[in-house]
Amino acid sequence: MLCLGIVGCGRVTRMFHIKAIDQISDLCIGAVSDVDATAMNKVMSRNSVPKGYDAYEGLLADDEIDAIAVNTIPRFHEEMVIHALDAGKHVLCEKRARLRPYTVELATGEETHVFNEKGLEWYLDLLKFKHPSFQNQYIHFVDLIKGRSYPRVTITDEVNMLRAIEALSAYLE
Repeated sequence: MLCLGIVGCGRVTRMFHIKAIDQISDLCIGAVSDVDATAMNKVMSRNSVPKGYDAYEGLLADDEIDAIAVNTIPRFHEEMVIHALDAGKHVLCEKRARLRPYTVELATGEETHVFNEKGLEWYLDLLKFKHPSFQNQYIHFVDLIKGRSYPRVTITDEVNMLRAIEALSAYLE
């Protein structure tokens, strides 16, 4: 069973995410994190979540957690997603993460592509979901992690997106 940690215990998490997760047999909520102790305790008690962390870094350090759902307000997504990936966690982040200027090197087969963003503010969806429900997005997330499905966005799509961003950045200079 895949053990999920949820960062952010707000209304949308309580109303939609947890209900969707509860219906997926090979996914459980192993821990939650929120700076609002009342919201976090409400999620823990109503859903039998065994662990809670007042700082998301504690959740990332938990070896029993395989994957993280970032359900906070978007301005925190970038930092949290990067820290979760650095901690070796799989990450589900529905809304876009605004990333600062970057250099990305992608290897596709024997070819390497280097992209430099030149200050244009841009957005990256780490996973693009085209599902009509929260439950289907979590099913797809679990299937991706377990190797039973493929990303909706391929490496070729990412390369093409980065080329377009690079060209647009050069044009706007």
